[in-house]
Amino acid sequence: MKQKTYRFILLSFVMVSLILASACGSTEDPSTEETSHLTDVDVTDFFPFYPDTIFTYEGTGSEYADQIIYFDYIDDQQAQRRIQSAGTTIGQVIHAKDGKIVVRFTKEGFYSFYPLLDEESNRSEVLLMEPLENGTEWELEDGRKRSITDVQASISTPYGDFDAIEVTTESDESVHRSYYAQGIGFVKSKFESSNGSEPIITELASMEENASWEANLRVYYPEWEKELSVYKDFSVSLYTNESIEAMLTKYLQQPPPMDTAAAVLQDNVEIKHIDRQSEKQQITIDFNSGITEVGMGSDFESQMLQCIVNTVGQYYQADRVVITVEGGPYETGHYFLGPDDYLVPDTENSEEI
Repeated sequence: MKQKTYRFILLSFVMVSLILASACGSTEDPSTEETSHLTDVDVTDFFPFYPDTIFTYEGTGSEYADQIIYFDYIDDQQAQRRIQSAGTTIGQVIHAKDGKIVVRFTKEGFYSFYPLLDEESNRSEVLLMEPLENGTEWELEDGRKRSITDVQASISTPYGDFDAIEVTTESDESVHRSYYAQGIGFVKSKFESSNGSEPIITELASMEENASWEANLRVYYPEWEKELSVYKDFSVSLYTNESIEAMLTKYLQQPPPMDTAAAVLQDNVEIKHIDRQSEKQQITIDFNSGITEVGMGSDFESQMLQCIVNTVGQYYQADRVVITVEGGPYETGHYFLGPDDYLVPDTENSEEI
């Protein structure tokens, strides 16, 4: 009788243990629960500003889906990036402040490399904002709705797999989803039109660090035999935050590969500062005093000034160029140029070397 009682107690214990084990197994592990918000991170963790890095994206659904992104300038809470596609290159100034990533300035057809950080705002588009949780929503200037729809979206790209923040932009005509991964930034987008056409997908394919951006520079030189100007095209390697003044000084000081032409600037002449006034399509280029200390005839001086204007004006896509010296007027025995005097690019009488 005692043996039967013991067996009953033992069997009961085993059954209870199995029931408890089964119950524990059916309870969802907290670590696998769907995450609806992120902690101990902010927007800059998902939109870092990377210097000297080329981001290459592969795309499908459109010839413009392929992209290359590079950060030209980074200054504390601001950054300037370029987005190159088959159609154009766009320059953007992005502000990271108050828990938001905001595009505050855009310039289309931006093929040169120079700072835009001081440009007045012409746009206000929030790309990502806190709190980083499902349901965070905001409205764009054009009336579209944008919101965080997933903070742990599992996505695959040619570069790798990520758990990313999904940001969805909706209108009556389309749905556009962008994905941002911690420590990298933008990694993928998917644009779907309501007309049922093929989705346009852009995905991160590679990150090349310690990389420069190749910009085109056309340098004009004074030529005295035919009394015209000659020019030569260069591909210039520029890194994040590189001085355009130093780069242009270097190339304008280099002699051209021909005997009847001369370097635009002497070795003791340098560009101190370039200021861009976009509303006037004008730039002001300030030199050190060396530019007025070089003795030259009026004809050659005129050619030299025109070559400066052609080179710098074309690079900046400017219609007018003001030349100053140490912040004051340009003055020699032949010419006086005050703050209101500007020169215009004129490349009609020029030949390629």
